[in-house]
Amino acid sequence: MGADKERFTTTLPNHLHCRACVEISYPAVIVCSQGHHLCRPCAEKIEESGELECPLCLRPMKLPLRESLLLRRAVEDYEFTCRHEGCDWIGSVVDEDEHADKCEFGPVACSLCAAVCTRRELSAHHGVCPNVRIPCPKGGDICASRESDGLRN
Repeated sequence: MGADKERFTTTLPNHLHCRACVEISYPAVIVCSQGHHLCRPCAEKIEESGELECPLCLRPMKLPLRESLLLRRAVEDYEFTCRHEGCDWIGSVVDEDEHADKCEFGPVACSLCAAVCTRRELSAHHGVCPNVRIPCPKGGDICASRESDGLRN
């Protein structure tokens, strides 16, 4: 599937839609001599199926698949939103993966107990995590975890 059309801040023109999945053709690849395009995931599914025909005109697919830089640039000019609930980031679709990898609303697993929370909530989670090591109240080294010492919240 191409880029989720619902995540763009405006409706994109029909010529930027993949005719197979109806999402946005990003990245778009040219699939036949007529210049028809699909998003790369849809084109690769067709190629893997062995039915090497353009789904629009039934002409032979043009292999190897080549990306359309014109369509790429056209899609990248539109504003795109973050995939994570609660985030108000808006930017180009080309920058979204990099943003999502660092987004404070993105999911992360606690390295101590494997609970999943957002990056934003991780430090608060460490305040209640049952596996956080607790400093010894008598001034020694770390001596227990909340769970092993009965200090669950």
